[in-house]
Amino acid sequence: MKESPIYSLASEDATRVSIEGLQRLVAILQKYKQAAIDAYDPESIRTWSQEIDSAMANLAKRDPINTLKKSREDLVKANSEVTGSTKALTEAQKEYNEAAEEAARIEDKKKYLKKRIESISSDSSDFYSTPQSQEQPEVQIPLDAPKSDTWSASSAT
Repeated sequence: MKESPIYSLASEDATRVSIEGLQRLVAILQKYKQAAIDAYDPESIRTWSQEIDSAMANLAKRDPINTLKKSREDLVKANSEVTGSTKALTEAQKEYNEAAEEAARIEDKKKYLKKRIESISSDSSDFYSTPQSQEQPEVQIPLDAPKSDTWSASSAT
């Protein structure tokens, strides 16, 4: 990385480079830094960040008004991104909470049904394991039941 022509250009005396050259250099260094971030290379990230800071400091010394203007634009953009990210995070948290509540309801229903199945199973096993009496209940017909005059054996047929 330190053998890179961009690194050596960034390390050279910045007083000999134009403001536009410094701005282009910062843009290039930011691309290299992003590549290091994507590659998860902490040492390269640190190195490119230091070079960007150095180039930005030189740029700020040579063109403070435009540097301040650019910094303000960057701040507005960053705040906008933070606001959007916060909204997205809030929405994601809401969806997560709803999903967690639904999962809890499903788990409660699952536990209820499992207990219900166990209860039914134990009731049915009690039914089959308890010997049933083979005796039929005795039906008693009262002897003094009123006799109907209209009923006879012939009317039954």
